[in-house]
Amino acid sequence: MRATFAFLTVVLGWAVAAQAELKPAAHPFMLWTKDEAAAIKKRIDGGEPWVKASLEKSLKEKNAFTNLFRYAVMGDEKAGEEERKFLLSFIGAPVNSRRWSTNYLSALRYDVLYDTLTPEQREKLRETFKAHIQHELDNPYRNTQTSWLPNMQMPRIMSANIMAVALQDEKLIDAAWQMPSSFKFYMDDYLADGGLYFEEFAKMTSLIGEFQIYADGLERLGLNEKGWGYKGKGGATLRNYVESYLWIGYPRTELPGGMPRYERVAMGDARGHALGVFQHANVGGAFPPAVGEDGKPFFNMSRKVGAWELWYAANMNGRDHRDNKVTKLQFPQWFERMHVREPDGPWGYFLAQMREPGEKEYVPTIFWGATPIDAAKVTAPAAPSRIFNERGFAMLRMEESAKYWESPAPAVALQFAQLYVHYTADCFSILGYHQFNRPVYLNRCISAGYNGGPVGFSCAGACGGGGGWFAGAAGGCGGDAAQFCAGDEICACEFDSD
Repeated sequence: MRATFAFLTVVLGWAVAAQAELKPAAHPFMLWTKDEAAAIKKRIDGGEPWVKASLEKSLKEKNAFTNLFRYAVMGDEKAGEEERKFLLSFIGAPVNSRRWSTNYLSALRYDVLYDTLTPEQREKLRETFKAHIQHELDNPYRNTQTSWLPNMQMPRIMSANIMAVALQDEKLIDAAWQMPSSFKFYMDDYLADGGLYFEEFAKMTSLIGEFQIYADGLERLGLNEKGWGYKGKGGATLRNYVESYLWIGYPRTELPGGMPRYERVAMGDARGHALGVFQHANVGGAFPPAVGEDGKPFFNMSRKVGAWELWYAANMNGRDHRDNKVTKLQFPQWFERMHVREPDGPWGYFLAQMREPGEKEYVPTIFWGATPIDAAKVTAPAAPSRIFNERGFAMLRMEESAKYWESPAPAVALQFAQLYVHYTADCFSILGYHQFNRPVYLNRCISAGYNGGPVGFSCAGACGGGGGWFAGAAGGCGGDAAQFCAGDEICACEFDSD
């Protein structure tokens, strides 16, 4: 009886999925429909004070997104012409052998600028898009969880998927979605524990924005079951994938005189070096100015610790047909888009923590329909402890309610013995320990970049390559421990592991 029920469930599920058919959409439909563009323009013309601040923030950087916005929403023909020239230069462009090559922005340009293209230009662009898609179909790239680096080796595949959506070609959309190492595989077989990236977590930035744009396009074509609505064999969904950054978050670190920082687990991650006490964060926070012996500020890190930047581009995370680094959405925009989709979700709380120092509200970008978020009116999500058996670590929290995120109670991440990409032999080690609203212990905190050297790939490397780093107040290290400080209370102590 149980087997019969399972069989019927599968058959019925297949039947429901099979009913979905592509519903043609008028261009543009992937970033902003004409109605959405008109609504944003009306908001801009309304003259609310926050809108002016939002526009300044949103359009500060010039890139393909801001140019397309200026054209589609604000009627800026010069910006549109600049993007149209770039788009037409893509006609006949060959497929680049590098897997981090991506031309998804040309698909977005095609969609936004569709009405300005001649029939001949449209046809030549369609031919070029189809050639790029067909190349991926003819040269399947097969992987397992541990055989590839998706941030580098999936951009070209996702570019083909987004091109298929821009063309509104149902057969190509389905073929690209199902091909090896594509979106379906990613949700079915790559993500662990229902949504966790299987490499260093910092590298997720390469794909989230593209996934969101892709899923939005599918939804507007009536194919939501392939995007936002798709649930992988192990329970992974696109929503879970974005939220997984919160699954691995530590409680906030108070930065007196600045804005709080919300760290997350680092596990094999390459890292920079922020005073020796921080690794990677969901919300970067803002440091107060560091003060020299003369009492004058000499370094302000408020814009040096990440997670407030709107855009992202990196050498091997995306290069276009002209070998330019390709612009991608960054953390605040992912969460704004999620918040608009799910106003009662966890996104608003973390966006509010990204507000400017001294402000009561987070001012969003003008792009995705979000409005200011009052920090006093948002609710943090609960934070249950979890064991991630597939990914190989545990996130243990003494406080598991919504109070966790601002609580001084301890939280610790413990590494198991599973293999993962960029594995650094940190099995059975403490990945991080936070208490009293500060990091108390961090794994491999001394070395920047990846682990290396005589102890980098041993359990000793979990202690920073020969030493452990602990956070404390100024003057609180004791003995011969080295101390580095920013302000009066934010300090790191280096202890010799011997």
